[in-house]
Amino acid sequence: MDAQTPIIIAYTFIAFTILILIVWAIIQGLKRKAYEENKKHSVPPILPSKMDLWNIERSGMMTVIDLTQCLNGETDSCYGNNPSSPYAITNFYGVDPTNTNPLIQLGAFRLQPNQALLISGYSPPPCAYWSFTMYLFNDPDLCNGEPLFASVADSVSNYTTNIDFNERWALLTGVNTFVLNELKMSLLPNLYSVEYPYPVQGSQANMVMLERTAIFESSISEKRFYENTGQRCFLLTYQGSIPFEANITTPTFIPRPIYLNEKTDIPTTDVFNVAAANFLQQVQSVLTSYTYVTDVPVEGFLEEINYDNGYDCINTCTLCNGDSRGTNYTSSQIPGEVTNDEVIVTFGVNHATIGKSVYTNVSIYDGSRDLGIDSIDYFAGTLYYAVIISKNQQILMTLKGHSWQLAPAVPKYYNLPQNVFDVLLIERAYVQIIGVVHPSVSADPFTMIRPKTWLLSQLPQPNLTNQTTTGYLIE
Repeated sequence: MDAQTPIIIAYTFIAFTILILIVWAIIQGLKRKAYEENKKHSVPPILPSKMDLWNIERSGMMTVIDLTQCLNGETDSCYGNNPSSPYAITNFYGVDPTNTNPLIQLGAFRLQPNQALLISGYSPPPCAYWSFTMYLFNDPDLCNGEPLFASVADSVSNYTTNIDFNERWALLTGVNTFVLNELKMSLLPNLYSVEYPYPVQGSQANMVMLERTAIFESSISEKRFYENTGQRCFLLTYQGSIPFEANITTPTFIPRPIYLNEKTDIPTTDVFNVAAANFLQQVQSVLTSYTYVTDVPVEGFLEEINYDNGYDCINTCTLCNGDSRGTNYTSSQIPGEVTNDEVIVTFGVNHATIGKSVYTNVSIYDGSRDLGIDSIDYFAGTLYYAVIISKNQQILMTLKGHSWQLAPAVPKYYNLPQNVFDVLLIERAYVQIIGVVHPSVSADPFTMIRPKTWLLSQLPQPNLTNQTTTGYLIE
């Protein structure tokens, strides 16, 4: 035996022992985390200490919306759900997969001046973004009772509060400031609570509270959270007397900051247009037979009503489809029915890189049902993003084999399902305008460069006039 052999064996044994200890520590850490999660969900709900002044009208859980009816085509609309950010609702009714009433599906409720909504439990586990937003879904006394689904105040989020992840807290919502204060004073004194204004009053107004969560640090915590949010919800009625002079809550909308001179790394429209043209030429250099290009219009969110907040939808009887003022939206409706031999290309600015958003999200929709079928998320990094979509997997594989080293962005690819013909693309920029604003970065939607979207085909599109042949350049 070589003299070095025992030393080698000893070192090997030590290394193996260390490896076992590391694996053991990881397993124990996961078990401890699971224990804390189980402990969190077993904590009793937070309720007022003086329950003699409060009556529980309803109780339930914050649960993720069940899209079963929408996926089965049993409902007319999925209300523009974001595939990468499932929405949770105040589930007072229990899960009934056979009930297609949108008021039940969305957990709608009504609040009178002597009532309050209490959501208590734990904030979500570490993730890129979470928020609560209150909506007026509809009111028989407004707009003939048609759905509005319009926000009535800015969102409460991890960017507008000092609430940490997995922190025990409560969200209080009500019409009357006196009732809200009474509820807040009767909760645990060391509990972090947030008062949320609910300015719409009317005995028939159907309200909806949506909780958004996106991009969890851990897939385990994400799965557990969606299975059980650990958040209880209560509709409470105050039994005491309310002073006549008590004020009705008013909506809070923080002005969007606008700066004349923005950060130097924010591209101008001209610079962006050159980059977009460069990328399109790269695509066409691969798909040489796709000589027809349709320039797809890209629209801002509800430009026709000059949208700033949900009250613009309420005042004009416009469906807001679950808007969030803390998010900027653009949309591209692909013309006609998308076929197997067509390619959709979208190219845009990564708003997270230049400080205008927490992250940028590109969602692909079946426009016939407002159903989000998939989405792609971009965090700070590259200046531009690109997504190429087609039903033809062979085309996507051909493009994937192309060297994009000279292109302004390396694209991501999406194989569109064969049964989707009405395609809508929505870009969301989860903007840090409400609570956290980067210095010298404007948050107004009009200061954000919109993406470019094209439809490429081998044959001319019928009834479309904005087509050109190979060599199409963006001015």
